[in-house]
Amino acid sequence: MKICDLTTLYIDGGEGGVNTYLREKSAYLSRFPERFRHVLVVPAGRSVIHRANGTTIYSVASPRYFRNPQHRVIFNYRAIAEILSREQPDVIEVDCVSPLARVAAKTFQNGRRPPIVGYYHVHLPAFYSRPNPLALLSGAALLARQFIWRYIRRCTRPCDRIVVPSLEILSQLERRGFRRLEHIPLGVNLELFRPAANGVAPHHGTLQNGASRRGPVNGSASGAAIGSRGAPCTVLFVGRLSKEKDIALLLSAFDRLPAKGGYRLRIVGDGPLRPQVEDYARAREDVEYIGLCPYGKDLAGLYRDADVLAVPSPSETFGLVILEALASGIPVVAVRQGGPIHLLKPGLGALCRPGDAADFAEKIAQLARARKPPQEYREHVVRHYSWKRTFDRLLLLYQELLGSAGARREKACRAGTN
Repeated sequence: MKICDLTTLYIDGGEGGVNTYLREKSAYLSRFPERFRHVLVVPAGRSVIHRANGTTIYSVASPRYFRNPQHRVIFNYRAIAEILSREQPDVIEVDCVSPLARVAAKTFQNGRRPPIVGYYHVHLPAFYSRPNPLALLSGAALLARQFIWRYIRRCTRPCDRIVVPSLEILSQLERRGFRRLEHIPLGVNLELFRPAANGVAPHHGTLQNGASRRGPVNGSASGAAIGSRGAPCTVLFVGRLSKEKDIALLLSAFDRLPAKGGYRLRIVGDGPLRPQVEDYARAREDVEYIGLCPYGKDLAGLYRDADVLAVPSPSETFGLVILEALASGIPVVAVRQGGPIHLLKPGLGALCRPGDAADFAEKIAQLARARKPPQEYREHVVRHYSWKRTFDRLLLLYQELLGSAGARREKACRAGTN
């Protein structure tokens, strides 16, 4: 089976949830070279073809997205059509926030059309949600949301199946009348993200990428929040430094924490708001900006070295960082909206009201005071969220769609001979 992943959500030279998904998918498929061939088409600064981990990667020259320069958007649909015509994949998987499914369907409109699967990585309507309900009632906001929903429907119409990782987002799509939906959660690399062998994370000095870590920050003498190493509680943020991640909520919440005891904040990532984050970190001894940390052992070490993961974004379609934190043995504070609602089961963390910095700070403090053994956080993801489980279910879906397409072609052939 030749599988083609076609997405405009891949971040060229950066990190993100879709990058992680495609990286892990490529690694999984490479274990079965006799059964699967993998083709990946992504945006980049220049067009080039190369192979990595058994995957043929087509990088298509694409302009930067004006609102977030880290992202590039594929507009060269002729190049996409040429790649698809050359590769002749058996199954095509696309993201659901661009017209790529329509491009794929049009490419094969006069011949055998492979099944097209849309993976719902990003929930665009969430980007227009605001904590203030009055904002949602404004005419401009309502019109914007209506347009977004029509756009999503148009992008996904050619898809034979829409894979949705989050139960919360799945229910929203069902209420909107979307059909052909399939719930397949994302996973986590359980070998990479795991607690320290003795349940206590060591303190690291320097990362392989050159970023340094400060030593423990002295908290207040009374009522200090004690982390896993007897030091102040380390709050970790991992993600893109952009408006939709609500970095402002995180910083506002952390401003409320020093009065409660000893805390320190580590921020990992890059993006348009990097200058503001760097200024904030320079002004405080208890805040450390790590920068972009590539997916791998250094990133896993940062999770192990933390006590709580903070996810302030109200627009998380799923929340891969939540699984990475839980697999590493630390609890999570997130916003009660989108994917985290169903990921954070009772006892694994806390959900706060969207946009409420005081509530977010209080939830961090609660988790800092009531830490459990790391394995209690990890056990849930081990049972339900391995990448093997994700890709096995996805491949079964591909086979089901291929079988249905073959049956339709056979029926059409029989009808043509009568």
